[in-house]
Amino acid sequence: MKHLAALLLLALLTASGLAPAAQAQRANTSLNMPLLGRWQDPNPSVFYNDLWGYAANGREYAIVGSSTGTNFIDVTNPRAPTQVDYVAGRTNLNAIWRDYKTYQHYAYGVADGAGGNSLQIFDLQYLPDSVHLVYDDDTLSVSSHTCFIDADRLYLVNNKRFWATTYADVDILSLANPERPRWLHAIDLPRNVNRTGGHAMSARRDTLFISGGYGGMFVYDARNPLAPRLISRFGNQSGDVYNHTSWTTSNGKLMVVEEEVPTGRPLQLWDLTNIRAPRMLSSFNTVTAKATPHNPFFVQDRYIVASWYQDGVQVWDAHNPRAPTRVGYYDTYPDNDSSNVPGSGVGYDYYHGCWGVYPYLPSGNIISLDITYGLFVNTPPYGVTGVSEPAPTTLAHVWPNPTTGTVRLTLSRPAQRVTVEVLNALGQTVRPAAVYALGGRDQLTVPLADVPAGIYSVRVAADGAAPTVRRVVRQ
Repeated sequence: MKHLAALLLLALLTASGLAPAAQAQRANTSLNMPLLGRWQDPNPSVFYNDLWGYAANGREYAIVGSSTGTNFIDVTNPRAPTQVDYVAGRTNLNAIWRDYKTYQHYAYGVADGAGGNSLQIFDLQYLPDSVHLVYDDDTLSVSSHTCFIDADRLYLVNNKRFWATTYADVDILSLANPERPRWLHAIDLPRNVNRTGGHAMSARRDTLFISGGYGGMFVYDARNPLAPRLISRFGNQSGDVYNHTSWTTSNGKLMVVEEEVPTGRPLQLWDLTNIRAPRMLSSFNTVTAKATPHNPFFVQDRYIVASWYQDGVQVWDAHNPRAPTRVGYYDTYPDNDSSNVPGSGVGYDYYHGCWGVYPYLPSGNIISLDITYGLFVNTPPYGVTGVSEPAPTTLAHVWPNPTTGTVRLTLSRPAQRVTVEVLNALGQTVRPAAVYALGGRDQLTVPLADVPAGIYSVRVAADGAAPTVRRVVRQ
């Protein structure tokens, strides 16, 4: 997306003249995703980019990136989102791109576009009272397009260090001291492909999935962060399709891939069972096939929640990965129509609409960020399709929740054998699947005292049936 800065700036200038009244509901604005609340900066010249979420002490927050800085919005009451703090960008007040991830009680923010940026670290432990900026320096990052955190490593993608003469596709930093990151190594993607360049990435247990722009998707083994090793490269490598971002299921067997250029590209599902030779299973698009998907995520290893520019937030059921079905959407930018008048801001010609989405709050509410209209909070559509998993026994109850240690699971009916896996908010396994022999009982206990405070998903499959998931807050 970085290579389209000029077009995006033009689009933003067009969008800034639109009054909030243009956001009035239309008959086809949503499906199975009721709007709960909204937040928007009162300054109409402010535009928005990416967001992330954070939850602690029974409260939920949206970390909102804008052209001027970072807004921290309390969405605990989704019908009345409230800004609790704001931190300006270091020197660049018109950053097109910002990106965020969280680790422990910190949020890490990077920015790109027009120079004068930095790596910023925000201490969130004082929320809802305030946010403390504990690090704001350009030594490790003058400009970074995106970031990702896996365990205690911070990855800066398409990053320019202060002392470096060129951009690194991926810089690897240690968060052993969360307030003082330390540079470890840089990954430079192979240059024997068309216009390769790091754009975004995700990681799972030291396996890195790097979207390499026009070079396709790259998979690295980073168990040794000082010597990452290329495992495979796949996807479109023709030089005219831009691999933008991806996300995997918690077991790493299925990946959703998004390509941003040319416009209107479908999302793709890939089978990663053989990580050295992934296979594409399906591709799918909205009805118009004109808007472009942007940032997709897996929820419960089944649903794909994605920002989709002019088509807002889209949710797909990938229970059958060869034929995903759309189960919900909310159009955050209904201004566009099918006329596609160049420069008008009402078609699909420039970058308008939903930039980012975050579906991992404990409430299950989906928060999203529209370039023009700011923050939206919606009810998720999960379970509204009538398509039920073949699960004769389901996870009926988890208590206590929140918990300070052990949780007790109650099933909908007695079972013989139950498999339990615990995942963090990013879908990463923190407690591998374990088998419990219940012998016809309907309750079991799972220890969580040894995992850090945070939000977790308990994934339970009874007697070989499809799994069900419940969220647990570990205090």
